[in-house]
Formats: sequence, C-alpha cells, structure tokens
Amino acid sequence: MKQIAKTGLFIFFVAGLLLTTGAGCATKEEKQAPLDTSTWSTYNNSGYKVSFKYPVAWEKQDKNTENKGLATLTALLSPLDTAKPDEFSSLTLSIDKNSYVAGMTLDQYVDQNLTSLQANPAYVTLDDYTNATLGGEPAKKIVYRWRNGDQEFKIMQVIALRNSMAYVANYTGLPNLYTQYLPDVQNIISTFKFE
Repeated sequence: MKQIAKTGLFIFFVAGLLLTTGAGCATKEEKQAPLDTSTWSTYNNSGYKVSFKYPVAWEKQDKNTENKGLATLTALLSPLDTAKPDEFSSLTLSIDKNSYVAGMTLDQYVDQNLTSLQANPAYVTLDDYTNATLGGEPAKKIVYRWRNGDQEFKIMQVIALRNSMAYVANYTGLPNLYTQYLPDVQNIISTFKFE
C-alpha cells in the first residue's frame, strides 16, 4: 500500500515537474522579425495627430467626413480580385468626438457599443471581445458577424480612448476575404501611432 502511495506521489511529482518545466522540450520563444514596412505608404492626419502605415497594394480613400460627431478620416480597400471586382475588404479609421465620450471609461464606451449591437440579434452575432492596444493605448477588440439579407459580413473593431475621443479602427469584409486579409490588417493596426 505504501509502495502504491509512493509511486502515485512520484508520478504526481514528475507530472508537476513536466508541467512546470515543459519536460525539457520547451523551446525558447521564437522572436518574430520586425515588420518590414519600408515599402509601405504612410497615412498621416496632423489634425487628429494619428498615423499608420499600409501596404501599397491597399487603396487609400480619404473620407474626411463628419456626421453627428463621428469623423471618418480614411478608408483602405484590400487589393481587388479581377474576377470578383465587387468583393473587397475595408479598414476605416473613425473618431467619435461626441461630448459624452469625455465622461466615459473605455469599458463604458465599448459596453455601450456592445449593447447597441446586441439589440439586433437577428442581424448581429458577437464572436470575440478581448483586450488589445491601439497606438500603445489600451484598447478593446470586438469581432462580430452582421447579416444584411442573404449576405454576411465579418467585422472587427479596435477601439481606444484618447483626449476625450474614441478612435475606432473598423475592419469589414465577406467572411472569406476577412480571413484572407486579416494578417495585413493586424500589421496595419500594429503601425498605428498617436503623435
């Protein structure tokens, strides 16, 4: 009986050792090479003091529109497939300048947006809600699917608050294109800077 208990204790000890040390199989974390953006274009908005880089294959469309306190600065369109020229993904940068943003925390602002999205369950399905960063600032990432008739779009929003405004990077695409261009979008968002 003691032998079984000792054997069980030994197995428990070895299992714990393996879990904490990785059984000697753990490899050093691979360091990713820095993102090479030397051939990328740069978007810079001196008025809102934001910039980011993007691959030259993406088409930039300056918007500079404002509606009810929401300023849409620019949109990037993914490279077009000549076989399906009407299908593309887009990344837009918008800034919510409404006065109510000044009194909110990031969590409050995002919760308000989530409540609005979830008020339409027939059209919206929430896929993910996590912490993120945008230009070095704490941010939230929301991923959801939106249905419009027979079409479904996948949308990712990365939201940060700065200087009493909400900065929103909004990525939208058909599900297959969303997945195809997501690595580009993540790289673009990683270059975002507040000046």
